[in-house]
Amino acid sequence: MKRVAKQRASARAGAEIDAQLQQAREQRRSDPAAALALAQQALAAALAMQDAPRTAAARLQCAERQFDLSDYDAGCASANAALAGFEQLGDLTGRIDSARALARCHEKLGRDDEAQAQLRLALELSQEAGDDSRAGLALLSLGHLRHNAGDFIGALPLYRQALERAQPLGDSHLQALAESGLANAFARLGEYARALTYHQRCLERFDEERFPHERSFILNNIANVHAALEDHRSAIALHTQSLELKRRLKDRWGEGTSLESLGQSCIALGEFERAQAHLEASLQIAQAIGDREGECIGHQHLGDLALQGGRPDEALRCYEAGLGLSRELGRRYNEVSLLYGLGRAHRLKAELPQARECLEHALRLTGEIQVRREEKQIRDELAALAESTGDLAGALAHVKQAYRLQRDIFGEDLESRLRHLKLHFELEKAEQEKELHRLRHVELAQANAELARANAQKEKLLAVLERQKRQLERQSTQDALTGLANRRLFDQELARTFRSSQRYGHPLSVVLCDIDNFKAINDRFSHQTGDAVLKAIGRLLARHSRKSDLVARYGGEEFALLLSNTPGDQAFEACEKIRRVVAEHAWSTLHPELVVTLSMGIADGAGPEGHARLMALADQHLYQAKRGGKNQVVRGP
Repeated sequence: MKRVAKQRASARAGAEIDAQLQQAREQRRSDPAAALALAQQALAAALAMQDAPRTAAARLQCAERQFDLSDYDAGCASANAALAGFEQLGDLTGRIDSARALARCHEKLGRDDEAQAQLRLALELSQEAGDDSRAGLALLSLGHLRHNAGDFIGALPLYRQALERAQPLGDSHLQALAESGLANAFARLGEYARALTYHQRCLERFDEERFPHERSFILNNIANVHAALEDHRSAIALHTQSLELKRRLKDRWGEGTSLESLGQSCIALGEFERAQAHLEASLQIAQAIGDREGECIGHQHLGDLALQGGRPDEALRCYEAGLGLSRELGRRYNEVSLLYGLGRAHRLKAELPQARECLEHALRLTGEIQVRREEKQIRDELAALAESTGDLAGALAHVKQAYRLQRDIFGEDLESRLRHLKLHFELEKAEQEKELHRLRHVELAQANAELARANAQKEKLLAVLERQKRQLERQSTQDALTGLANRRLFDQELARTFRSSQRYGHPLSVVLCDIDNFKAINDRFSHQTGDAVLKAIGRLLARHSRKSDLVARYGGEEFALLLSNTPGDQAFEACEKIRRVVAEHAWSTLHPELVVTLSMGIADGAGPEGHARLMALADQHLYQAKRGGKNQVVRGP
């Protein structure tokens, strides 16, 4: 009797542990802290009972809940313990799920190699167990790892392999997740139509009644595509639908992410009060549920908004709060962004030593984690800071480094785009070959007809690739903001025109133009106004120049003119006309107090020293114009 009673008590205790673990899973989105507490209670009970299977299961549950709460070190420890426990038990399924949980924590800690090793282990174990569903999930996670590292092209084949695992199983959930991964990768590669097609398939699979949680996130993803297309009204409508679903599900974490996305779309529309309300609500949720990573990002967004609104003291408070969290979490990318924001806020308050300290610290971190775009931003800011303190040599050094980084970034982007086009072609070709293989089993006439259609599609694809190639070539020589030629094209044309002028004795003039007090325009009226001024100057220069002249944005607030067959005196007359046009332009349409003028330096002739000397003379004359009071044209002796 005693033995039976003991067995019954043990069974009841085991059932209670199972119920606690189930309850923890159900509460993970609404109250992750409470979910972790339940998992820890279950673990303590399982350890007391010396129940090895439930102990391992509880440790895995703790790892997943610690991940939800951004406690990635603790998550790694729990997942490792779970993995060891399941290994002792010979439980392949438990080992697979533990390896995937461990990989997620490693990724968040920036240990991508360790994360990939665990996901490869999960894939091998899934194949050993003959579990195609879990193999598909491992492939999906490997795709996410590539995607989150910025390798969107590398993520695509992994998502496709996951999709191929799901289709024979009839696993619509895994299939939709793989299609969602493909959609997100295509969106990041700029193939928005294809991304929306995959997202729409997911939306059809995830109906609101059976899969409300999954549907809410697909709505978010579709909204993000519309935001990328700058259709922010549609994005807001979709984010609002997603938010309503998450609130109905009491998904507090998801509610916070939707509010954050709504805030970003409102900022894009200039609705700053609504943006502030959404971002503050998102931050409050992150704080309430213990999502420290969400809290860190929330402080950063609010700091950016405060800085954009000209409230540097508020921005400093937000950035400093986020910085402490980023360092606790070991999120060095966020630390770089927050230090950059702090530097800008200090500079706006004229606290230049503090600004330099923050920016130089951020610059050191970019070298460690290899983020070129962020490094360029920081060097631009340091150049402006050095210039404001009279350190022209320091400013020039940063400008040169920023220019080098910009070239490297462009080269990387171009290479990535070309790789994407090649992969796109290969995928289309593979699909066509697969279709042709199927057609071998149908009548020859039908096969010939299908082949003709496939060839037509191939010709169409090649035409698309050619158009995209021409577009990339055009982008490599065009300034994105003003639509003018960029420095690269200007330098190429100057070298060619200079050689021609030397050979045939034609006159040649070059002009460097600089917007007077442009930094003050940005600081006083906002960077958006500064961008509008740059665009307007570009239009005025193009409108009042000859068709044969080359007008380029040379860098920052500097423009350049290449005037072939034009002696210096004629160039001076043309520049005086442009200078007056700019000074008399109706700048009040951008801001009632806005005044914009140009200083211009001219150099002419095609002497033996070379075109670089000609540009150097134009730069000297521009400098004289600046020193002589600005809003003037200097040709020099």
